[in-house]
This record gives sequence, C-alpha cells and structure tokens, in this order.
Amino acid sequence: MENPVKRIGYLPRKRVLEIIDQISKSESISRSKVVGILVEEALDSRGIANFGYGNLSKTKSFNSETYTNNQPIKNISDSEDEFVDDSGYTISSQKTSDRSISTADIELANKINFLKESGLI
Repeated sequence: MENPVKRIGYLPRKRVLEIIDQISKSESISRSKVVGILVEEALDSRGIANFGYGNLSKTKSFNSETYTNNQPIKNISDSEDEFVDDSGYTISSQKTSDRSISTADIELANKINFLKESGLI
C-alpha cells in the first residue's frame, strides 16, 4: 500500500533539535511526532487551519494588510552552520534576510484553508 505522506527534509537549528529531543524524551514520543505537533500548533496559531478540532466557522484567514505594513527583519545574526538544506548548502550569515510574506503566499494559505474547511483535503 502506497503512503500518501511525503518526507519533509528540513534540518532545523541545533537548539531546536535539542528542544525536540527533550520533548521527545520527556513525553515518550518520537521526534517525528513532536515535529508534527509543533507544526500543527504553529499553523493553528497563525490561523491557517483548525485541523478538525472544533467549529470550522471560527477558522481565521490571513489578512494581507497584516503583513504588508511590517518591515522585513534585517541583519539577523545566524551562525552559518545553523541553516543547512538537504544538499548541504548553508545560508551565509553575511546576507540580510527578507522575511516578508508575499500576497501569493497569503492567497495559497487561504486556498489551503478553504479546501480543508470544505473537507477536500
């Protein structure tokens, strides 16, 4: 039987991995389950979805005005070895980071939320 879930190959910062390990050990659950729970909580706190727990009519949608007025965060001091993608490349700590959310991202989040509310995904 084919598994419809695909692996996400994100390697978080070292400190995040340590926290995930601590939660995993203290709660006696797998690291994968901890990551899944944290992702669901993060999405829920941003109002992207309520994951079927409660009243779907209370589900929030992103408001593009909330993000367009915010200035992007500049000159974040990251250790170079903290951000590593699957191919082994790191993000240079000399670069500035543009953390703004585009209108396309907001529209995609709203479409995903709508599909979840309607039970299609």
